[in-house]
Amino acid sequence: MRRDEAINWVGKPVFVWTAMNGEYHGILVDVIAIPNSPFRAKVEVKEVVRLPVLFELGRRKQREPFPEGKIIEVGAVSLRKLPEDYKFRPYKESLKEAIEYEEKQLKKWLEDSERLYNNTKLARYATDIAIAKKSLERLEELKRNV
Repeated sequence: MRRDEAINWVGKPVFVWTAMNGEYHGILVDVIAIPNSPFRAKVEVKEVVRLPVLFELGRRKQREPFPEGKIIEVGAVSLRKLPEDYKFRPYKESLKEAIEYEEKQLKKWLEDSERLYNNTKLARYATDIAIAKKSLERLEELKRNV
């Protein structure tokens, strides 16, 4: 989104992408526009689209989805307009759908990794299997808390 578009879109629905913290729908709250540099935006989270990375090796505290109403700050490239009349779903409903989607994807990844490991015995696939299993454990925790 361009800076002028963002400034005129304040108070309207947007899609937000973050590399590690998930994807969300929310309301554009503010545009931080410093001359001669990419703008940043503040967005109020309304829905979860995709969950954050669920498990990272070596990370003590794993990432959680941003809660409803949290104001997050993102760069210009992470922001896209949603239709002006976009109707947000209830936050918990969107979170449940994101969990179901992630669970389906992880189970497929686990199945593929186990098949590849059984055929090749490459350590890389063993690591993938361990990460997928830990991520599925995290999903179970999230499901219990929804």
